[in-house]
Amino acid sequence: MKGDANLPVENSPVFTEAMNGIGKQFVNAKYDEFLRKKSINEVDVPLATDVAINLIEATSKTAKLVPIPTGVGGPIDAFFIGSSGAARRLR
Repeated sequence: MKGDANLPVENSPVFTEAMNGIGKQFVNAKYDEFLRKKSINEVDVPLATDVAINLIEATSKTAKLVPIPTGVGGPIDAFFIGSSGAARRLR
């Protein structure tokens, strides 16, 4: 979560524009719910999935308004990788 670690993504154009700038209009309420969690242990798989997919979609929509140097696009594939290491397709 923002502020929990020094993540390079927080300074990237994607983070700046998609999550805090003009793209905020495309981020749904699940992102705010995610940010209110005090620990990653409080985030369940459905919430994590919704947030991840929404942020990808928001970034893609934002890139149509503000060009992002690295480009954004393509299909969205979501997988859950549990403690066993096995991947399960969510979307």
